[in-house]
Amino acid sequence: MYLTELYRFYERMTQDPQSGMPPEGMSAEAIHFALVIGEDGSLKGVHDLRDSKGKPLRRFVPAAVKRTSTKVLPNFLWDNTGYVLGVDGKGNPAFTARKYESFRTFHRQLCAASPDRHARALLAFFDRWTPEQFGSIGEREALLDSNVVFQLEGD
Repeated sequence: MYLTELYRFYERMTQDPQSGMPPEGMSAEAIHFALVIGEDGSLKGVHDLRDSKGKPLRRFVPAAVKRTSTKVLPNFLWDNTGYVLGVDGKGNPAFTARKYESFRTFHRQLCAASPDRHARALLAFFDRWTPEQFGSIGEREALLDSNVVFQLEGD
């Protein structure tokens, strides 16, 4: 009985945008930037999602995976720059390369059969992006080790 009532309360909370309660399967995470990509997979820019004081805002994203310091598990459609771009400031390039490859492989497997233009753009991004390109991003200092999401240009 109590469990049923708690679940009903949770459902009511997720329907109220003011509650801050993430829907099932989602979590509220600190997201710093959106990588704006074109339909051809090219990086068009970086959209700063932080507040006026430079603090990341919490956004609903697919639920975060549970990982340890040695376990390589990518999040779905978002993560830190080590996973998403293959670049971080942690000083272990081999481990960062493993994280990056796991993120790419995970999304390629999930999105391969999707006709969705967002999924196609994401796959094209993985075909085009190399970690060496990070040096040409103007926001690279702030971006390094941040949590990022993808945004299709024009959305």
